[in-house]
Amino acid sequence: MNPTNPTPIGLSVRDAATLTSLSEWEIREAIANEEIPVRRRGRRIMIDHDTLVAWYESHPLETKGASA
Repeated sequence: MNPTNPTPIGLSVRDAATLTSLSEWEIREAIANEEIPVRRRGRRIMIDHDTLVAWYESHPLETKGASA
C-alpha cells in the first residue's frame, strides 16, 4: 500500500462503479444477483476492494474480431 495514496479496503457502490468504469446500477445489479458479496452496516453497503477486483477480473477480455 502506498502511504501517500492508500487503497481503501472497503468501497461504496459509487466508488466501486468509478473504479470499474461501470454504472452504480450495474454494480447494484451484480450485488442483487449475488455476484459481488458485500458487507452491510445499517443501510451502508461496503464492497471489499480485493473482492471487487476478483469479480472484475473474472469477466473474460474480448479480443479484436471477437463476435458478440
